[in-house]
Amino acid sequence: MWVLDSYAPFRISFAGGGTDVSPYVEKNGGVVVNSTIDRGVITRYSPDGLPLEVSSRDLLESHTFGMKVSDQSGVMERLLTLMQGHGVTDGKLSISSDVPPGSGLGSSSALTISILQILDAIRNVEEKGNEDTAARALGIERDFFHIALGKQDPYAIANAGFKKVEFLPGGEVRYTFLKNDSFRNELEKRCLLVYTGMTRESSKLLRRQMELSERGEGKVIDSLNAIRKTAESIFRSAENGDIDDFCDLINQGWKLKRNLGEGVTNERVESIISTAMNNGAQAARLLGGGSQGFILLVSRESGINELQRKMMEASKFVIRTSFQDAGRAVHRKGSS
Repeated sequence: MWVLDSYAPFRISFAGGGTDVSPYVEKNGGVVVNSTIDRGVITRYSPDGLPLEVSSRDLLESHTFGMKVSDQSGVMERLLTLMQGHGVTDGKLSISSDVPPGSGLGSSSALTISILQILDAIRNVEEKGNEDTAARALGIERDFFHIALGKQDPYAIANAGFKKVEFLPGGEVRYTFLKNDSFRNELEKRCLLVYTGMTRESSKLLRRQMELSERGEGKVIDSLNAIRKTAESIFRSAENGDIDDFCDLINQGWKLKRNLGEGVTNERVESIISTAMNNGAQAARLLGGGSQGFILLVSRESGINELQRKMMEASKFVIRTSFQDAGRAVHRKGSS
């Protein structure tokens, strides 16, 4: 008996989110700065000769092949259809994630990439590289799962590391990886993720941004232009080792992000950020499309312990995180 284990990391975004979303990215180009982290999603597949079963430890849900699936079906049901479309109709597929779905860490892209690795391994499809994996994942999320998302997540996750990613209007994607290890190590010692206690459907917020951008809504376009410039500046700060400027730009980017429309923030998010800034945080921003999920905090120098203890009064899940260059992987155990 053989088993396939597939892993894909999550990502945190420091700046630029929103500029990777259509139609803005095709017209103007987008710039994001992000890093993969030491948390992610693991999927495991093993054949057993019985109808395909898909289960999630985190959702406490399971579904089996043969169940009726519609466009309104959830992710688990549609995963069955995706597997069937690639010729996999038997066995067990289990999903285990370090965070709930919709948390602002690119979890849907991580899951999609992890599943693609499983499917390629089952069918003995040769790996075509990170760009191909990212493009395939983006297409599946948009066209199969009907998720409205930007380009950032699949490209950030398929290409692990701390980096600036440029999405050019013509479709080319460029990467610049951070080489300043001392800055990276110092920033890593200061980062916290604070869970708001809820997740959200970011697609609704992104569809609204797409609509406003398509209409050429002046305030939204101006904000996206400013967000793109902030992303360029924040990466220069990282390269120059200027953590104070880096933190100031995170805060500046969050202020601009809130101009993208209603629903980006709420009272709960603002309360957590205010508490953090009053108790040792130097920078704070909500990750992902907005409204709920994880808030990224950067503490002042040597202040992460005190900040974490304080934030545990506001949230039941406050975690330190590390940046990781080790990316996605799939392993086969046992033999046929």
